[in-house]
Order: sequence, then C-alpha cells, then structure tokens
Amino acid sequence: NSSGTAVTTAIVTVNPLPAAGTITGATSVCVSATITLADLTGGGVWSSSNTTASISAGVVTGLTGGIDTIIYTVTNSCGAATASYPVTVNPLPDAGVITGPLIVCIGSFATLADIVTGGVCSCSNSAASISAGIVTGVSTGIDTVMYTATNACGTATAVHVITVIDLPAVGPLTGPSVVCAGNTITLTDATPGGTWSSSGSAASASAGVVTGVSAGTVNISYAVSNSCGTSFGVKTITV
Repeated sequence: NSSGTAVTTAIVTVNPLPAAGTITGATSVCVSATITLADLTGGGVWSSSNTTASISAGVVTGLTGGIDTIIYTVTNSCGAATASYPVTVNPLPDAGVITGPLIVCIGSFATLADIVTGGVCSCSNSAASISAGIVTGVSTGIDTVMYTATNACGTATAVHVITVIDLPAVGPLTGPSVVCAGNTITLTDATPGGTWSSSGSAASASAGVVTGVSAGTVNISYAVSNSCGTSFGVKTITV
C-alpha cells in the first residue's frame, strides 16, 4: 500500500501422480504351472482380471485354459495407476477316450476311434499293429493300443486293451472208424465246447456218441466256434 509491501509465504508440496511401471515376464503358462512376473515400481498390488489364472506376489498360477490379464496397481494420495499384462494359460494335453472293439482276430481288422484329433497311435507289443486307427491282429495275445496327444504343456496318453484271438484249434477226432447198424461207438476230441453232427442218415452223432442207422459211410463232424469263425474236426465212419 502507500506505506510499502508486505509478503507472506507458504511451502506447498506437489505430490507426483502414481506410476505403475511396466510388467515383464513370460507371456504364457500351463494349467497347474507357474511363472513369475516383475515390475520395477515397488509397493503395488497384483491382481487378475478373471479366474483363468491367479497371482500372488508376482507369481502367476494357471488355472484353466484361456487368456487372463494381470494387473499391477500402484496407489498414492493423488490416485491410482495400473499396468496390465495379458497372459495365455495353455491347457494340459487331453488324449480323450479310445472307443471300439475289445477283440480282433488274427489277420482281421478293427476300427478304433478317439474324438481328440492330432494324436499318435501305437501298440505296446507285436500282438497287433495299428495305423490311422485301424488295428490288425498279428498273433494271439493281449496288446495295449495307445493314443498319445502332445502340446506345449506335456503329453497325455489314452489306452485301450485289445485281445487278439485266432480260429479255435480243433484236434483230430479219436475213436473207432466202424460201427454196426443199431450199435454205438464213442468219438472224442480234446477241444471242449464243440457241436457234433453227421453228414448223412447212415449214422447220427450226439455228444460224441455215434449211432449206426443203416449201412453206408458218413462224415462225423465236430465244430468249435468263437468270434473269429468255426473250425472242424472230421472223421469218416463206416456203418
């Protein structure tokens, strides 16, 4: 004023806006595995945008396949700042389930299937062979068909046990070759479970007992069957 100038002062602190820095680290993780992310700005809080992954102290754990956004939030008196970082969670490999027959005959084929594509088929031994899902019986025994699926997170295998069988083996029929009309003879075969029959009316056969009916010659057959077919043992009988 006309008498002069007076001045008063005050010290004001200007606080900076918060800075969240930049998140660094791997961009993908497998389900059930972990990766570690970092941010040079201290004092922030980690979080994830959904349930595809979880994070604690910068350690990300994959939960389910998909994409999650990892967020690092730094707060001060002027507000909050965030840094975000997309992370892909890769699923574990899935080999699915093999479906198809449990039995294949030697020299025959069976088709197996798996809804999961891109896998590799193999057999555990040489009882069977497989190509493009087609199993071929090679020798009698039990083989395990394997379907292996692989991705960046590892390998998974589905298995299918298959039994390789052959036509039943029928031994020679043993016993007399001649029977009188009205009399009986007994034939035997070492293979159980077969069915007896006669080729003509000169004799009949039941449970290995051949009954002569009239003079002549007949073939007595013993048939044993399984899922691969029927094998026969034959003996000529004169009545």
